[in-house]
Amino acid sequence: MRKLIGTLVTVGLLFSPSVVAAKSFPDVSEDFWAASSIDVLSDRGTMSGFPDGTFKPNEPVKRIQAAAMIMKELGLEAGDDTELESTDIKEDFPAKDVVAVMEETGIMRGSDGNFRPYEPLSRAQMATILTRAFELQKNEHFYFTDIPRDYWNFTDIGALAESGITGGKGDGTFAPSETTTRAQFVTFLHRATDKLDEREPAERLAGDYSQFVLHNGKLHTLDNEEEAFVTYRELENGEYEEVERVDLTELAFYDKLEESSFVDRQQEIQVVGDSLYFSVRVLENPGEYPEKYRHDLYAYKDEDVTLVEKDAGENVYFVRGEKYDVKNNTLYQNDRALDTVAGKPNPVIDFSGHYAFYKHGDEVRKLNLLNGDRHVLYKGEDLRDIDVFDEYLIILGEEKNALMVYDLDGNIIRKKAAYAGDGNIPEAFIEEPGGLLIAEGVFYNQVEYIER
Repeated sequence: MRKLIGTLVTVGLLFSPSVVAAKSFPDVSEDFWAASSIDVLSDRGTMSGFPDGTFKPNEPVKRIQAAAMIMKELGLEAGDDTELESTDIKEDFPAKDVVAVMEETGIMRGSDGNFRPYEPLSRAQMATILTRAFELQKNEHFYFTDIPRDYWNFTDIGALAESGITGGKGDGTFAPSETTTRAQFVTFLHRATDKLDEREPAERLAGDYSQFVLHNGKLHTLDNEEEAFVTYRELENGEYEEVERVDLTELAFYDKLEESSFVDRQQEIQVVGDSLYFSVRVLENPGEYPEKYRHDLYAYKDEDVTLVEKDAGENVYFVRGEKYDVKNNTLYQNDRALDTVAGKPNPVIDFSGHYAFYKHGDEVRKLNLLNGDRHVLYKGEDLRDIDVFDEYLIILGEEKNALMVYDLDGNIIRKKAAYAGDGNIPEAFIEEPGGLLIAEGVFYNQVEYIER
């Protein structure tokens, strides 16, 4: 598909037979923030201005305009006798080949059988088509306060941020529903093609946090049974294959641990920078009752482990460099108490992006860690346990033995209740490479399975 285009494509008022240099656009000053990108792409014929000589940098870019620019930058052309799938593109449409290329490559898709060529391109749509066009690696880290994990193209926006093509709006948001201006799109396209050495990843809001975390395109977990970091890659059929196993007991740090130290079972780990943070529990009063533990925080990177903080607390989590942890059933930001967290023997809490989800009495609360806003998502006397898995909040409770699946805003997706009589009482969350097993009993028989 990637061939050299021999002719320019004329689309409405976007392209003209002769290319106009950016410095000649009367509405693009030399100090305009996108002037250099407009100049470069105009000079090489990727785009041009309007018949009146203007560029109109702040106007929304149309879908067909964005498609034509991508087509030229990648040197794509339609195959012979290509049949269009979009019903709103007629045979005499002037940019029929552009639509054909988008359909054939899958870079840009419409909806309900329509391509919608003259519809403005949203910033979220822009992220997806650039991720497809330049085969960016989809990314699971959190970058923006307005892009939660359950947003429809969360990983595409993450890919754009990780690649350094965009850093958002400068206030921690991405503004996915805003239209992409012509100047913005030209700038993003220029960064994608010409500025690989200059691009810096956007600042992460928080790294992935779970029993299994995505990092550098692979899935990582801490095998607590064997005290080893294990790496998986996803196969084309959706299954996962183990590709690496590093035994922690063979690394230098292990010899320095106290004899009463051990890796917590089923613990959450977090991506922080280029490292994987994990906890080592230390029994401080062996042989005494009640037992007293502390949690030391370690960082794993490239088969090397370093101590981050001694006695760091339980359920340690980092958002924009701020540390959150639980001590004595209280959630802290550094040394400031935020709220109490219920649960015996351990507090019931999970994190996603810049939110904490936790049990507080008979409530499930959602706390915005950046501004302190707190919302009650669920209330029930029989509340037993919660878990955040990908874009789901799973709650065990309410009616006897009920299992409820919510989105991260507290809207119920489905409910499975009344397990009485068959012995299948959901009581454990076991994360696996392929998904989350919700199980019952000492043998962990499956009650429900949610695929990754």
